[in-house]
Amino acid sequence: MACLRFFLRNESASCIENEPAGPEQSLTLQDFTQTALVKKRTYDKGAGSMLRLLLLLVAALLAYLFAIESRWLSKRSKRAKWEHPTGGTRRAVGTSMALLVRSYDRPACLKRLLVSLLQSDMALCVERVLYDDGSTHPHMAGILEAFASAGFRVVRGKNAGCRFSLRPALRALGADAKRLLVCYLDDDMVVARHFVSSFSAIFGRIEEDLALAPEDIVLTGFNCDNCQHESVPPSGEGYTARTTIGGASMVFAHASIPVLIRAWERNLDFGIVDRMYATPRGAVYATVPSLVQHAGEEGLNSTVGRSDTARDFQEEEAAEDWQRRASQA
Repeated sequence: MACLRFFLRNESASCIENEPAGPEQSLTLQDFTQTALVKKRTYDKGAGSMLRLLLLLVAALLAYLFAIESRWLSKRSKRAKWEHPTGGTRRAVGTSMALLVRSYDRPACLKRLLVSLLQSDMALCVERVLYDDGSTHPHMAGILEAFASAGFRVVRGKNAGCRFSLRPALRALGADAKRLLVCYLDDDMVVARHFVSSFSAIFGRIEEDLALAPEDIVLTGFNCDNCQHESVPPSGEGYTARTTIGGASMVFAHASIPVLIRAWERNLDFGIVDRMYATPRGAVYATVPSLVQHAGEEGLNSTVGRSDTARDFQEEEAAEDWQRRASQA
């Protein structure tokens, strides 16, 4: 402090000797101390503001991370508690499925599918919907009436094409389907007699074996060798993982519909495969043996020289019989 006073006296003397004295130029220890205190307060205020801003940013980041974690835990909890709407076990075989068929101007294929469905356990489905994508074929009206007589709710929409008609088709499902599995079929398929109960049981088995939520699974009953690659996740009793999926047959949770629609409209069934494998635990699976068979023309994305039918479909004779009956109907 003595040094500081000496310095201030010298500086004050120097200023007085070199320049005329004035009220604004007279510097005392009190003035200097006051100026230093003001500067210190200004510095402290600025540092305090920066520190508060930094703390606010850290708090915001922690709140954001906490929100993400809470959302993830909530979603995980909801998945773990998923139950059949009637209560009881997580998967009540054959009672938790809605059946959706989409068709456009293929009356012969649709008739063959109806014959096979009438000989199956489709009555276990709590909802059955046929969506017609604006067909104009003269024979379609009679087939649609036959589906209505078989207990289907027939919904007719404007033609949107293969890529964009899946959205209105899935939206045609009723509100009661929101906690159900959805079994989707193209119109050029035939089904095994036990396809509903088998789909339901195998879907539940995948959930239990691999500890997956319903939203993490897309299951097909069409296990053809078309476009299948070697590297796939683990498989189990009654199912096998796939790197491709035929969009003609899909079973999935109703909660997955928004995600699957966007994936389908982006790149059809390949879009669904890409979307499922982009999910940390997502995958696509096929029943073994196949529960449905492709009875129409080769698919749009079929690989030339590879089978577009399921070789392990065990009711081929029945499929031929269904085709014969359909032609006589």
